[in-house]
Formats: sequence, C-alpha cells, structure tokens
Amino acid sequence: MTHGLPAPVRAALATAFRLERVLRVDPVARPGRMAESARVRIRETDGTRRTVFAKWPSRHARIRRVARQSGAYQREVMFYRDLAGDCGPSVPRMHHSSYDPGTDAFVLLLEDLGEARPGDNAHSSVTDVRRALRTIAGLHARWAAGADRVPWLPDWHGPRVRRYTRFELDRIARAAARGRLVHGRSVLPLLAGLSEGQDEFFARVAESPRTVVHGDLHMDQVLLPASPDAVLVDWQLVQRGNAGLDVARLVVMGLPPEVRRGHEAELLDTYGGVGLDEFRRGIVWTAFMNTSYALSRGPDTEANAFSELMFGRVAAAAADHGLLRGPGPRR
Repeated sequence: MTHGLPAPVRAALATAFRLERVLRVDPVARPGRMAESARVRIRETDGTRRTVFAKWPSRHARIRRVARQSGAYQREVMFYRDLAGDCGPSVPRMHHSSYDPGTDAFVLLLEDLGEARPGDNAHSSVTDVRRALRTIAGLHARWAAGADRVPWLPDWHGPRVRRYTRFELDRIARAAARGRLVHGRSVLPLLAGLSEGQDEFFARVAESPRTVVHGDLHMDQVLLPASPDAVLVDWQLVQRGNAGLDVARLVVMGLPPEVRRGHEAELLDTYGGVGLDEFRRGIVWTAFMNTSYALSRGPDTEANAFSELMFGRVAAAAADHGLLRGPGPRR
C-alpha cells in the first residue's frame, strides 16, 4: 500500500490519470459502510493537482461476504457504467471502474464532491430530506419506462432476493432465539410477520409500478451541494423495484419520529406518486435490511449508538402505520 491505498487503487489512478504521485489520502469512514473509501489528492505529470473519490472492497470479511451475496460491488460498478451517465448532477461523475467477478474485487474512482455538505441521518432537517426526495423522484420518473431494459438489474421481488430473504430471516430468528441479536430486537415482531407472509409481501411488490431504485437510500447516502439538486451516492443495492422502498428509507431513517409524524404527509406529497401501501412495504423492508446488516456486521462499538437510533426510528414508524400487529402492511 502507498499512502494507505491498496495497490489496485493506485493502479487505477495510474490508468485514469497521468499520475506522478499520490499526495494525500483522507479515509472516509462512517459506521456501517459496505466498502472502504477515501478522498485521494494526486499530482499529474504536467503538475495538475486534483482530488478523486476512491472506493474499494471492505477490509471486514463479514461485510465482504454480505456484499458478495447481494452482488453489491458488481451492481455499483454496473450502475456507473450503464446508468449514471443519464443522471446529470444527481450522481458523481465516474473517472474509472474495474470489477473482477472471480474475486469480487473492484475499484471505483469518482468525481470528488468534498465541498458538498454530507447528509447525516442523525442530524438531518426536513429541508434536507425534502431535497433528497425531489432528486430521487426525478430519477425514478426518468427511469420508469426503461427499467425492464437493463438486463443486469435484479428485481426486488425476484427469486434471488426471495431466497436471500428466506435465508436471512431464518438466520435472524436463530440469532434472536439464542440471545445473539445485538441490534434489531425492537423490530422482531415486524420481521416475524414478514417471515410468515413473505409470499404475499413479494406478490404485492410485483404488482406495484416499477422503476430503478437506489435500494439503500438514506441521508448518509446524500450530499448537499450549493446547487438545488442533492447528489446521491453508494448505489451498491440498485435494483428494479417500487419507489416506496427509497421513499420510506429516506423519510423514516432521516428524521426523528416526532418530526417525521409532523411532516410525513407533506414529504410524501413532495415526492408524489407513492401510495401508503408501497410506503409501508418500504418500512418493512427497511427493518429487514437494517437487521440483516447489523447481524452480519457483528458487535461494533462505533456503530452501536447509530444502530439503536435507526432501529428506534424504524420501530416507531412501523408502530405508527400499524405494521407490528400482523404479517403485512395495513390494508
């Protein structure tokens, strides 16, 4: 490694730019990240200096295993190759991408947006969430007609996702029975309902209008530059699905329950076009995703407080929408 960079990242920099030397590496670390990342300051052979945002696989074996099972690294690379060019300023511009299907190794070099204010699940405002909703609404609308023409995109209700869901729900139930579930106990009734009603849940997902969805959209995946648009990052779980998934994760995880309750209807109107049943299915899936990932990550002091905060918000939303009483969204 040079300046804390793995050799494949340095090789990618040399491929994408006329690299003379790496001047500085500033790791970007937040709890729960699926991949390693850093802002890399370089000097080119003509003296030009630039900063690039670099991503590569997690150093944690558990997280890499989750990434491999979900196809997360491959999906994000394919997103930047095939879809990002149509997004304008709503996503960072790509300088370089590489992916090895044999090892699941990847490198992404992206436009640096270090001057943009990062979103923050723990401290976001209604205004911040509204900006992100308007941005994802524009992307959903743009992609709705062509979602089925992207062959590598997995379906939210597809057989691979269904198998993965069954495996993870059983794993969560075993961990809970053995007292090994560190986070997520507050949403276990919701997950038990999903387990019992999984076929019905996915049947209703399949009936809903589809577009390309981010799949893991929350305020920690949002940058807020001076321009009106938000910038959305971390497209590792991009898929075909219903907009309710993105809208629910963004609204429920981004705001404290008391604030969300006061603004939820307005925010859904800001987005436009997502029904309450679709929004509620997004709440269910948010509980599942967060619990599955927390279990795979294992005990982590850095992430403990953040995880409990997010689970509290999801459980409160589930209770508000009557989702803790039965196997599926309230009709």
